[in-house]
This record gives sequence, C-alpha cells and structure tokens, in this order.
Amino acid sequence: MKVLSRVCFGLDIATSFLGFTPVHGKLAATTSKFPDLLPSDGRTVGAVFKALLIPKLMATSYHLYELTREEAGAARSAAIVAEVANLTGAVVTVSYAAEMNDKELASRQVPIRVMTLCVDLWSDLLVAESMIH
Repeated sequence: MKVLSRVCFGLDIATSFLGFTPVHGKLAATTSKFPDLLPSDGRTVGAVFKALLIPKLMATSYHLYELTREEAGAARSAAIVAEVANLTGAVVTVSYAAEMNDKELASRQVPIRVMTLCVDLWSDLLVAESMIH
C-alpha cells in the first residue's frame, strides 16, 4: 500500500503540471467520445485527469483501516483527521472537474458551492490536526 500511496502522490504532482498554461493548451482536443465534456479547453481535460482518484481513495481508505488497529491517542486522532482532510480534498477535486465541464452557468453554481464548502472544511480539518499535535 505504501507503493500505491507514493505512486498516487507522484501522479498528483504530475497532474498539477497539467494546469500550467503551456501544457494545458496542448491537452485541448477538437472532438471527444464523451459528449458532456468540454475537450476544447485544456483546463477541463486536466481537471478530469486529476479527478481520476480511485487509487488515491483506495490508499486513503486502507490507511483509515490501518488506523483502526492502532491504540487510541493523539497521533492516531491526528492521522484520522488528516485522512478525512484528504477525502475532503478529493471532493474538491471532483467538484472542480464537474464545474469546469459544465456548460450552463446556472448549474455550475452547485459544484462551485460544494467546492467552496469543502475547501472551508478542509482548512478547518488542517487546523484541527495541528491543534491535536
């Protein structure tokens, strides 16, 4: 699981480079097999790449399972809060991909609000984690 976690971390960093202007311009496409996606904007393609989080979620859920075996204490509590923050970050990433690929301005407001609330929750969880230590 440690290898999967490190691979996911490396992929997360690699997909972060997709947001750079010279790179995301090259990701744009003229056609797509998925009618609801906006392939002409490289940012949307990068957001979809980043939203493919299944291995990352597997690593997080396994880590939460491992934490159930540890003895209760501050270190375990901080690790649980950190993993919940990771899950919240995953919701932010998926919400961003949904917002970027939505053509209608009115319906874009839902993923934007979800993203905003989750970013707020994520920052609160990070503060809580620091207070546990």
